[in-house]
Amino acid sequence: MLRKPRRALPELTEPGDCQVVLQVTGASPVTVITVITEATGLDFMSASKFAQDAPAVVVSGISEASAERVVERLQKAGAKAVTGEPYRPA
Repeated sequence: MLRKPRRALPELTEPGDCQVVLQVTGASPVTVITVITEATGLDFMSASKFAQDAPAVVVSGISEASAERVVERLQKAGAKAVTGEPYRPA
């Protein structure tokens, strides 16, 4: 069955050079998966894969403010996440 792609929330996807890394999903994976869907626009099953594969880069190419919002939402959901700039080889 084909699923219609969702749209990520605009306040979580402002363009920039930062990324968000999910380190640990935590005790409430369903809530964490919901935040991942809001930040990426992925369907529930694809977002669930990110949660299972932690540590993983959830979203990249976003502004520092958006990255901080995503990290804040993930932490409120019980996950451990960090923000930073993507690795760029010299």
